Amino acid sequence: MNKIILGFFLLCVPLRLLLIYVALTSNKKYLAGITLVITIYWIITSTINFRNVWWNPYRLFHAINYFSYSLLTFLNYNLSYIFLIIDLLYGIFVFVLQYFDEINEWVNDNILNHLHSYKIRIVKS
Repeated sequence: MNKIILGFFLLCVPLRLLLIYVALTSNKKYLAGITLVITIYWIITSTINFRNVWWNPYRLFHAINYFSYSLLTFLNYNLSYIFLIIDLLYGIFVFVLQYFDEINEWVNDNILNHLHSYKIRIVKS
């Protein structure tokens, strides 16, 4: 399987889930400071095209979500973590659209073809 796909699902998604968990359970102001720094980094890297990667156009959307979370957390809004959830779902959606063919091929090669190798007969009584 492609290293980018594995990296996304084994590193990026769990880290984002961890951010959501921390936003729900612990010091939200501290996390809001971290997400504000991430926001600034994403704005800088997307405007000067620091790294030319396929997800560069989507960094501004991530930055808006993280900035919204930071701002609403500093304003003591209880549901600010929703922006982190939206960001996670959006990231997964865009990633799956980008790598759909490779993900589909992997599922076919490793799961569906394996299931099709079983000869299942339905016997009517």
